[in-house]
Amino acid sequence: MQTKMKWDTDRTVAVCAMLVGLGSLFIVLYQTTLMRDQAKASVLPYLMIAYISNNEGVYLTMRNVGLGPARIDRIRVLHDDSTFDGDPYAYYATLADAKVPADRVYRDRVLPGMLIPSSSVWQMIGSPNPTQMAGEILRTFALVAVQDPVPSRGPTADAPTGEAAVAGKAVLEIEYSSVYGEHWRVRSDRVVPDAL
Repeated sequence: MQTKMKWDTDRTVAVCAMLVGLGSLFIVLYQTTLMRDQAKASVLPYLMIAYISNNEGVYLTMRNVGLGPARIDRIRVLHDDSTFDGDPYAYYATLADAKVPADRVYRDRVLPGMLIPSSSVWQMIGSPNPTQMAGEILRTFALVAVQDPVPSRGPTADAPTGEAAVAGKAVLEIEYSSVYGEHWRVRSDRVVPDAL
């Protein structure tokens, strides 16, 4: 003999309370995920490598234009099929054909483990004397975002542009991470960092 389950008021209220509790649990989990994503976005670092030439000198710079600090995980220079672990100054100091002696070059060293604050600029290599170092930086490193110190003159007939401007030159590559452990790589021959 089967007994029928009787749906009285108490049982109906208990099932409804359980469904409301499960729904609240899912809402809390979803809100927690949104808050975690918002916290990560609020400290997002964004490194850029740029060539700057102005009245203060000529420099290969690294800027953190993001919202949070960037931790340098690895910095290296890639040239042809070789890899040099170190910053642009250390690489430049090893060049046999360098026209400006390394001891006369201004540098902000960039080393693994360093924390680069938001809105900071590091002049990795350069000189306050533009005529002394401008050609060396442009000859040595592949730079996609070069700011022309005289923008009105435009490209000259003998100046390479596009991929020809970076062919055969060294590429600076910096791997960095956020305080939440998200990882990116920025290269001097590309504009936008790649997520790792």
